[in-house]
Amino acid sequence: MPIETICKGCARKLRVADDYAGRKARCPHCKTVYDVPSLPVSGNLLGESTTLPATTASVAMWRMRSGDGAVYGPVTKTELAQWCREGRVAADAELQEEGSARWVRAISMYPSLDAAAGVVASASSNPFASGTTPQATAVAPNPYSSPSAAGSGYYGAPHRGGMILTFGIISWVGCLFPCFLFSLGFAIAAWVMGRTDLAAMQAGQMDRSGQSSTRAGMILGMVNVGVTIAGVVLYIAFLVLTVMSGGF
Repeated sequence: MPIETICKGCARKLRVADDYAGRKARCPHCKTVYDVPSLPVSGNLLGESTTLPATTASVAMWRMRSGDGAVYGPVTKTELAQWCREGRVAADAELQEEGSARWVRAISMYPSLDAAAGVVASASSNPFASGTTPQATAVAPNPYSSPSAAGSGYYGAPHRGGMILTFGIISWVGCLFPCFLFSLGFAIAAWVMGRTDLAAMQAGQMDRSGQSSTRAGMILGMVNVGVTIAGVVLYIAFLVLTVMSGGF
């Protein structure tokens, strides 16, 4: 004779063979593992009926609705209290007794949930999840810290974005004057310093607020070095071709 039971995960009625009485089974719908109740005893050795009175045979069952709308159960009130002790019920969860259309706040039945409201996340209050999962806690900013340290962009050493950008600009301004080595020196400095500082920002060792100006100065230096090298190569090639053609 099949045993009828209700899955605690999806609340669907399931039927399993009586061979699984008192053992564990897995719901084919939600994969929840639950205990199959034992077979009822039809009578004792004296032939007397062992049917329990109606007042003790019916046990009130409860469902829980989490903050994200997921419903769990039905379970007995004893199991529900166990969930609360294990921290699996959030303070904003709602409870409903089977057969009733009214939902009540879990905190009204279990006031102790108010103290744990900051620990249990309402959006993830799955009673079937592990009760020992660590929850992330928000760290409040220090009101006595300096304005520069309070922002999320401060990571250690101050940035040199303004200096690097200035070097990159000077390297191009120097091209307007016959000071080739002067221009190239600022370009190389902007390139090397910019690359070093960007790596430090990515590693969290330097203030990231100057990342844009640092990258802009580095790019100006890189392009200037490239253009300068290309100009030198072209000039040397011109001299070689001139000599070979007998121009000098």
